[in-house]
Amino acid sequence: MERHAAVDFDVEGLPILHYRAEECVAKEFAADMRRQVLASAITVDDLLTADMRPLLCQQLYLPDHTPQPDASTCEDE
Repeated sequence: MERHAAVDFDVEGLPILHYRAEECVAKEFAADMRRQVLASAITVDDLLTADMRPLLCQQLYLPDHTPQPDASTCEDE
């Protein structure tokens, strides 16, 4: 299931960024942003819209961190 990830870098002039990603990818991405303190706020929810871009480099956040052609290989949690 795809989820919405909103990322706020708290940089003047940079809007909150909105992405779509498979749930396992969105959760791992959010956890990584929090671990590295790269974003001032990040949320993962079900508020998807058709104009949201896919999260870049989703394969980096797959459960086994093995590059895949797409994130559809996420296992159900």
